[in-house]
Amino acid sequence: MTIWPATVRYALEAAPGGLGLVQDLLNTAAVEGSGHGDLLAGPDTARAWAEAAVAGWTAVTAQPVPPVALDADGLEELRAFRDDLHRVTAEA
Repeated sequence: MTIWPATVRYALEAAPGGLGLVQDLLNTAAVEGSGHGDLLAGPDTARAWAEAAVAGWTAVTAQPVPPVALDADGLEELRAFRDDLHRVTAEA
């Protein structure tokens, strides 16, 4: 069974297959009152999440993925993508 690090912390059932990565990215955000911080708040926690999430995605899809290199610009883009994804899914 694949462990999606951000999803597990909220005790949620993982989405099937590669969709688990999308769900996990959304679950990196802090939820008020949950006691869980934003996993993309800083470079160290973001890199740790990204490495674990990519490993999970690789496990469920059997697709090779290069090592994750997440610099400050990439982290800002990842946060913006997560926020856009959240807005789109909240409207659905």
